[in-house]
Amino acid sequence: MSITPLKKHSGQHGPLIALAVIAGAAALVIKTPTHKALGTLRARPVVVEVKPVEPPVVKTQLVVEATVGYAEDATAHVMAPVGGFVIAAPRIGRTVKRGTPLATIYSADVVVAERELIAQVQHFTTQEPLNAARLKLMRMGVPKEWIARVEQTGVPQGKLPLWAWVDGTVVTNQLVPGLFAEAMTELVTITDPTRRWILVELDESDRARLAVGMSARVYIDGRDKPVPATIGRISPRYVRFEFANPKAAIKAGTPVRVELDFTSS
Repeated sequence: MSITPLKKHSGQHGPLIALAVIAGAAALVIKTPTHKALGTLRARPVVVEVKPVEPPVVKTQLVVEATVGYAEDATAHVMAPVGGFVIAAPRIGRTVKRGTPLATIYSADVVVAERELIAQVQHFTTQEPLNAARLKLMRMGVPKEWIARVEQTGVPQGKLPLWAWVDGTVVTNQLVPGLFAEAMTELVTITDPTRRWILVELDESDRARLAVGMSARVYIDGRDKPVPATIGRISPRYVRFEFANPKAAIKAGTPVRVELDFTSS
């Protein structure tokens, strides 16, 4: 049996064979999946929306009975510092200016004070008691020119004018000529009659739930629809409701029902 020996490749084809072997090995490496290619599981973040638990909203209605009044910042309540008989009185509806005489009374207290002044003038010793007598009459409201007339004539007048302290209209009058007017009691009310509001006395717990600017409804007997109003001020004791239309034809002293809706938690 004869054995045929392997033929050696000629130097011409040796390099080509080597390149083919290397390429095949590279292809084998590329096709073999790596650990990463096999797939690595990545955890995706899960977004969970958490909503806060809100307290329940409670709708509450405030209902109070009240009376319409005049705006106090435009109102003057005229009183006499001493009692006396009425000489002249204003009529309701009269328009007056601040600083003008409104009415006149004749007072025995004024007569006594004027006699003290006359005595100081007639028996003058020092300026201090004379000035004190003048000041006493001025504090009662007697004008300086009236005091000067008493000093010149030596005759007490006994008259005391009542002054208008604001511009406005006389809306109430308790003065009747010939009748006695008590000291320090409201005799005349002057105000702007177009300005009215409602003062309501409320507990602290109720006031704490209200705020300036809140809307309210004012119900009046005999009217089908309520009149709109808003809270204008909250004081330590009262809540002031102001009409949305300041010229609303609602007379002072009219009884009303005020209703207001608000929410609380």
